[in-house]
Amino acid sequence: MEPSVKTTEEIAAHDGKDVIVHGRYRQLDVRRKQKPPAVYRGQVAIELSDGQLVLLEPSWSNDALRSVDERHQFDNKTVTARGILHARAPEAPEPVATLLNPCLCSVWDISTT
Repeated sequence: MEPSVKTTEEIAAHDGKDVIVHGRYRQLDVRRKQKPPAVYRGQVAIELSDGQLVLLEPSWSNDALRSVDERHQFDNKTVTARGILHARAPEAPEPVATLLNPCLCSVWDISTT
């Protein structure tokens, strides 16, 4: 079974490994100039118990745009997500502004707890 990640402290120890991330599913407003109201286009993160955000896929990737059904099903709920953890989101193949948060890539399962 994959190791669990629930806090920022556990991220470095599991960098590059298959893990289970535990936390709250949150939609992200990734605009550069954020003015209320928030605009959600599909990027999400899992908020760990200490407030650290772990992106679901790099913000520049098409895989980061989660489906409307998924977002409605999990938004603001406590979930587990399985994938490959990166302490820092992978860089975009082309120069573009991106979020550098920790990131879960190749996400293959999300479920409520």
